Amino acid sequence: MQDKLPHARPRTALESGLLDEVVATLGPRPGITIGEDASLSEAIRTMQHKLIGCLLITNEQGHLTGILSERDVLDKCVGQELDLGAIQVREHMTSYPETVRSNQPIAFALQRMVVTGFRHLPVVDADGTLLGVISARDIIKRVASQLPGTL
Repeated sequence: MQDKLPHARPRTALESGLLDEVVATLGPRPGITIGEDASLSEAIRTMQHKLIGCLLITNEQGHLTGILSERDVLDKCVGQELDLGAIQVREHMTSYPETVRSNQPIAFALQRMVVTGFRHLPVVDADGTLLGVISARDIIKRVASQLPGTL
């Protein structure tokens, strides 16, 4: 009987990058926030004007309480006869979204996106203070930059 475990293969540069680099190195963008009581019409106009895929939703105290993404709008609103000016964001947002800390490995953020299906993750510090947002595209760009050769 062998007492030794087989040697693990060395990590690739890509694996090392995802495991060793933290979310902060992706350069999270400042999140655009909107209040829970804002109308869906206002939220959609803001996303269109700012060319962004999500809004971070905050309460009156400025704490993160939700996220409203393009997917939320498509899945919950399109095809229904809704008065977008009369409906509040809180009715269609994803409440208390999954977050990542700026000091967590990129691999952790990627795993959370794969498991939850979210394309955007708010980034918070250890105290839960909102720092910004990252997207799946940010991680894809990082991975692509570490691949050998030209894509």
